[in-house]
Amino acid sequence: MSKREIEKGEQEFSHPAFFGWLLGLTALSSLSASGPWDLRMGVWASALGVLMLVFRGVTKLERSSLVVAGCFVLLGLAPFLPVEWLGKPDWRLQLESLGVDTGSQIVIQVQQALEHHLSILILKWCSKACCT
Repeated sequence: MSKREIEKGEQEFSHPAFFGWLLGLTALSSLSASGPWDLRMGVWASALGVLMLVFRGVTKLERSSLVVAGCFVLLGLAPFLPVEWLGKPDWRLQLESLGVDTGSQIVIQVQQALEHHLSILILKWCSKACCT
């Protein structure tokens, strides 16, 4: 981007294919939630690094992209809501009748859910730091 274009206020946006690949990676990462954490995060970070190398030159994201990303982050916090808000499913009631403590939140494995959510936020921050 030339100095003249920057002074005019013109902005450069990413290639549309980047968002398609990023959406696909996000879907695959949610399917791999039961896999080993190290392998999952290594594959995720490597794939994001390759995407950043292939689709270079981003100076600023569109406002709609930032709004969508913020919504994903907020909706990602939904599993940490109290389980009483949405009701307990039958399988959870059966586990509790067997004496298994399922906790007070919607998610049963709080630490894994929190690690996954925080890793996505860290990767987002890293990609923003690398691309701006």
